Amino acid sequence: MDNVEFNNINISAPNLLVICVNENDEGLIKGDIYHCYDVNPIHFDSAVELVTKAEQFFDDISYPQAALKTRSFHKVDKDNVYNKKVPTKVKQQSELLENRGKVATIVVCVKFRQNAEWQGDLTWIEGNLTKKFSSTLGFTKIV
Repeated sequence: MDNVEFNNINISAPNLLVICVNENDEGLIKGDIYHCYDVNPIHFDSAVELVTKAEQFFDDISYPQAALKTRSFHKVDKDNVYNKKVPTKVKQQSELLENRGKVATIVVCVKFRQNAEWQGDLTWIEGNLTKKFSSTLGFTKIV
């Protein structure tokens, strides 16, 4: 493991994500998202897809719970989101920190999803830099 300061990373967070950016073609990022509930990463081909898939992940584990529900004009599953069963962990969060992207590695902890936005912290491993973000757009600007 690199000599990176991990004191700013809450490795006990159930929604900890490690984003491995493997390509950056003129701002179009591609890579993989690692979390502790699956051995296989979630692949993304753009920043929009990264945000969409991360949002789906947060909904799947019900953490952090969204303060607002997404509006839909399609038939919505009527299961109560608050009664969802949280998936079983297949690896420890500390193991996630072993993954590295070819271009960059970013550890993300979204603490809140209020006002249809994300609030939390991210750490760029290679740059040994931690930043707070208060919106999803702010997150994508940093990434």
